[in-house]
Formats: sequence, C-alpha cells, structure tokens
Amino acid sequence: MDGTRAGSRLVALRQSLSKAVLPLRAVPAWRDLQPAEVLMLTATYGQGHIQAARALAEAMAVVRPGIRTASIDFFDLINPVFNAATRLAYIYSVRKAPVLWREFYERTARIDPDSFLQQRLYHLGESALRRTIEATQARVVVSTHPTPGGVVAELHRDGKLWPEPALTATVITDYVLHSQWVHPSTGLYLASCHDVADELMARGIPASRIEVTGIPIRSGFRRPVDREAARARWGLDAERPVVVMLIGAHGMMRGAVEACRRLARLPEPLQLVVVAGFDRHLQATLEAELAGSPHPVRVLGFVEEVPALMAASDVLVTKPGGLTVSEALAMGTCTVVYSPIPGQEEGNAAYLRRHDAAEVAASPAELAFVVEGLLQAPERRRQLAERARQLGRPDAATEAASLILGRGLP
Repeated sequence: MDGTRAGSRLVALRQSLSKAVLPLRAVPAWRDLQPAEVLMLTATYGQGHIQAARALAEAMAVVRPGIRTASIDFFDLINPVFNAATRLAYIYSVRKAPVLWREFYERTARIDPDSFLQQRLYHLGESALRRTIEATQARVVVSTHPTPGGVVAELHRDGKLWPEPALTATVITDYVLHSQWVHPSTGLYLASCHDVADELMARGIPASRIEVTGIPIRSGFRRPVDREAARARWGLDAERPVVVMLIGAHGMMRGAVEACRRLARLPEPLQLVVVAGFDRHLQATLEAELAGSPHPVRVLGFVEEVPALMAASDVLVTKPGGLTVSEALAMGTCTVVYSPIPGQEEGNAAYLRRHDAAEVAASPAELAFVVEGLLQAPERRRQLAERARQLGRPDAATEAASLILGRGLP
C-alpha cells in the first residue's frame, strides 16, 4: 500500500472510530455523574464490552423498574487521549500485526498475580474510580472488561471504597478465560459457559461466586424475528439463499475484501449482504470490488438491525467476538466464523467447533469452500442452526441482572 492510500485509510479509521465511540465519549466526567445504584465499568476496545453493559442495564430496568444505572468507559476516567490512542493501536495491531497481538495476549496471560506489573495494573486509575463510586453512591459495581474488574476488586478488598459496594461483579465476555479476568476478591463472576466456570474454579475461585448465565445480549436477539419479514425489510428475494457477512464495527476482519470477492463469485445461487460497520473507506472499496458480481450484492455501513439480518440469513459469516457469537447462538443461525483474532477470538472459535455449533475458516479460499459446501447442503445448515440454538442463552441478560440485583440489592 502506497503512502497516499495508507494515509487515507488512517484518516478513515480515525473518523469511523470517532463516530463509533461518540455515545461513550459523551458520558460525563465523574464529577457530573448522577446517583445510581449500579455502576457499570466498560471499555471501547471492540464493541463487545459496551454491548454487554448496555444489555445488562436494559435487563435490569425490566427486572427492577426504576433502578438507576450508570455506565462509563473506565479508560476515559484515566485519560481520554490515551484511551483513544490505545484503541487505534489495538485496531491496527489486530489488522496489520496479529502476531504481535498474540504475543501480547499470551504474555499478559502469564503475568504473576503478585508481580510488580500486576500490582501496578490493579492501581490503574484507582483515584478516579474511587471518586466515581463516591459520586454515584453505587451499591453494586459491575465490570464488563477485565482491567476495571481487577482494580475495583483490589480497592474493595483493601477497604478503600466509600461507600463500600455491597457487590462487585465481573461479566466475562468471551468463551475462554484470560488470567486478567481473575481476581480473588471479585464478589461474583458471570461466566459465559461451563468451560469458563471450570477454568475459574481451577484458578481457585469458589463455586459459590460463579454463575453460568451466558453473555448478556440485547433484547432484540431474544425476540422471535419473522424470516420473511426480515428479508422483505432488506429487499431480499424470499427464495434465493442469503449469505450475510458481518465484518465488524471497525472493519477489523483480516482479508475481508478478498473474502467478499470470492463469496460474490461462487457458482451457487446466492444473495450477499456485507456489513462494513463504521469503516466508510472499506464500504466504498467493497462496493467497487463487488459491482461485477453475478449475484445480487448489498454493502451496508453500520447497522442497528442485526437481529433482522441474522434472521434473514441462510449462512452467517462473522468474526467470533464473544457478543456476536452469543447473538448468533441465541438466534440459532448457521454460522461460519472467519479469520479469528489471535487469543480470545481463537478461543471462541474453538469453543464453537468443540460443540459443532459453527464452521471455522481461516483464509478467503477456505471460507469460499466452506460457504459453497453449506449452500449445497441444507441438512448441514439445519444441523448447525439447531446446535447453535441448543447452545445459545437468549435470556442471559435477564438471568445475570436478576442474580446481580438479588445479591447486591436484595
């Protein structure tokens, strides 16, 4: 890629990232926060941590009408400029240097809990967090990202929080356990699956502080969606197979353009819908690259109505982020997970493969081969959809909300 194209990609990414995080960037500083019984600490490294917090807040409002919740980006408490810079670094490392991201993931998983580095992490942003809890008077603190979960648990253990929360809880947003999620003083863990619960117990966490709820997802993924109405909503042929490809909010799927190009030229009849997220440059590139397809193709930007797209699909292609996996399982989709990010997404893909709830493809050529095979095998599609449905936990948000409120605010 020449300097001009690289520069335009960087500008496009900055613009898309700014748009993506605008709602959280508008969260007031700790001094302006209103009182709330429940404080949720999240992070904008991907959309999963944010979406889990939103789903949980939505469910809490149903479980206990009138409950006051507040959600804040923990890393914005520390330094908003540093937060934005590290998000850009994360996205680019995943896109351009996945080997380096794998090294970082594996090295942080090996950090000794009593080491100097881990203790420094536990003190990250502690003064701002203490002021935030004091400003909200929160009785329950829920973390959907591992770093604030460790910080608040450490402060709680040392008696440094006022008012002292009745409960600190951590929602694990992947189907594999990284050591940074684990702190011995966390009051309650909401695990994505029994595999993660077993790993927590193997690390010394008592079973009494672990509940397997699944990952909280929004209510739209829990309600039945009429397939024909969903297809009509997007102008899709009711009879022709539909392949939906979710590239991710920030276009972090490696090899996405070549993968879409191959899908658009498969010999099997299909309709292709590609969701490029906030990356407008990628959306424009895909529109140009796929213009000559022999099949109907639609390229979309960021889409809120993902449940309708999933319902409309015969085959869903996606990155295996924890939230997207949970949504697809709850919807009972026939899913192919493509090009997992090293670390947590590889763990999510392995979980799905163990349970035969999705196919996995590592390259554009393999993806085209797998999708073509599924289009030719309706019985295999039905089998994958049924296994997904059996594994899914559509009521995870409600169950998690009930447990948290029951223990923290009885």
